[in-house]
Amino acid sequence: MVRLVSVALCLLAVYLTYANACRETVPLAGYLEQDVITTIAAPRQRDVSGSTCHCCALCYKTRGCASLSANTTNGECRLHSTVAGYDTLTPDSSWKYFVMPGHSQHHQFCRQDSDCLVKGEFCRGRVCTNQTTVTCRTIVETFGAGTRFGRYPFSHGWASSTLLTLPCHVRNGQGFTRLFRYNQNIIITREMLDFFNPNPGSKESHSLLRFSDAIIRSSSEPTYQVLMRLDMGPEVFFSAVPRDLPLVADEPRREPWGTLKCGKVEALCLLSSISLPFRGTGENLLLVTAVAQETPVDGGTETFSLARTDGRLFHNQVDRSIIFVRE
Repeated sequence: MVRLVSVALCLLAVYLTYANACRETVPLAGYLEQDVITTIAAPRQRDVSGSTCHCCALCYKTRGCASLSANTTNGECRLHSTVAGYDTLTPDSSWKYFVMPGHSQHHQFCRQDSDCLVKGEFCRGRVCTNQTTVTCRTIVETFGAGTRFGRYPFSHGWASSTLLTLPCHVRNGQGFTRLFRYNQNIIITREMLDFFNPNPGSKESHSLLRFSDAIIRSSSEPTYQVLMRLDMGPEVFFSAVPRDLPLVADEPRREPWGTLKCGKVEALCLLSSISLPFRGTGENLLLVTAVAQETPVDGGTETFSLARTDGRLFHNQVDRSIIFVRE
């Protein structure tokens, strides 16, 4: 009797392992074109509800099935003998892609550490890798995503032993991680400044500033890059920030200065450069120092808010502030 119970529990554990695999899809919608074991045609009936679960069950029962692509629109099911990565997954919102346990090789998608077959690699940001931090730069430039998923994809990252949702920006073939977005009139507190709304939409306010130091330190290069967006057009670009300088300082700062592209906001066109951000006091949560083109008597500098407790930005001259980093 005890032996039968043990066997039943073992079978239940196996079932739950594979069931969990079919509840956790990879970060982005799409399908794998290569290494197809078999394709199950779309059902004739219009109702395709449950087709993803059926596809997953077929993969579980098929020898050598390592992953599956399930079409949520027409119910088509493809079983694969290998696992996709960012460089092989074909983007398509009609498809969901799932990984079976224990089949993932180098830079292939995974769900947990035990999925990774290469010694010394772990599941970081849902990819098998030996890197301890996974950022948008890692995803775009190392994992091979490039522009396959658009210029502003959302994906999974990893920093400080934490799985993160990363809003990415692909700029000139390089991957920038959006660590901060603040929309005017959104009310936040000082306690929220470093971390809030960890699963944002593309236009929602959020902060991952808590992880900025870990991300910056993850690269061995002597400098890192920062891109600040103000409204839709104006931007400030810092091409070579020394790595020993934090993204956000605790004290007022006047350097390094970024290159300003003022766009259509006339008030910003009166400025020649803007500093990296620093923490403010009172209602001012996050500030920058700006230099006017025509130097006034006060020395030519003025501070502007990137985030305030009352939701006002840049003296009400811009609607949003966004900070991207490429470590």
